[in-house]
Amino acid sequence: METNNDLFKRLSVVIPLRNMSGRLNSLFAEIKWLVAEDAQVILVNDGSVDNTSNEIADYILRNRFQEDIVVINTKFGGPGAARNIGKENATRDWVCFWDADDTRNLQLMKARIDLNIETDLVVTDFQKINAVEKLEVSKHKIVSSPTYDLLVNGGLWRVIFNSKFIQKIDFLNLMVGEDLIYLAKVLDLSPQILKISEITYFYHVGQEAQITNDKFINQNALISLNELFEQMETQKIRRNKFIAVVLVKLIKTSLRNQKWISFKILTRIMYRGNVQNLARNLFLIFCGLILMSKFKSLGK
Repeated sequence: METNNDLFKRLSVVIPLRNMSGRLNSLFAEIKWLVAEDAQVILVNDGSVDNTSNEIADYILRNRFQEDIVVINTKFGGPGAARNIGKENATRDWVCFWDADDTRNLQLMKARIDLNIETDLVVTDFQKINAVEKLEVSKHKIVSSPTYDLLVNGGLWRVIFNSKFIQKIDFLNLMVGEDLIYLAKVLDLSPQILKISEITYFYHVGQEAQITNDKFINQNALISLNELFEQMETQKIRRNKFIAVVLVKLIKTSLRNQKWISFKILTRIMYRGNVQNLARNLFLIFCGLILMSKFKSLGK
């Protein structure tokens, strides 16, 4: 069923960028469409050291978008910090967090998504695309519950958040996994979720120039795990089933390369000088494995 609504007029679109020089054409085309639809576009230039800032400035000047696009240049702080800055500057009723090197079906979003409803999150489907060969890699696993869908498949960027609902929820300042942890923190508050089974987001993988390529993720997964365990130990993040699933995902990533070295380090950061901590963390991971197994059984 099609809708005719003011989706983008009610939406703040936060887009962190870092070292995107020469790869901004697709994003610029989408921004032009968003400006025409009166969306609030917030670009957070996260300490780029290439020509990204100049290319953005030239594009805005050439299209006379000075009053239409918010550009924030910051020192490099990582995707979590950049999204927090964007969220702080968002003024619309709804907000989403897009990756600069992905693409979206904006017309389908406008046709299918109606924000004139009582809900906290709107979630659509996505498709992975090999950015080099321009081929579909895979569709995400289909599960019966939108909550399970977000846990199993992730995809912060395909979610539209009610701004009031996430007002006090901040991203951790991490290089890897900050999006999964953020979703876990949101889901822990039992949000109302509207799931729309339409592919509106195309997640591009396989680009060597991407900051979050496989090498970068493998190197930083243990750092993220260490921070997550510390946040739980200090009770800044509550141990729950959502965090348990995130832990399992990050552990799998950290063990992908150099398994024995990573395993030794992983044991040490779970122990944290206290056998009780180790026992609690191992139990949480065990729960996460059970939940992941349950989610597989729910898949179609």
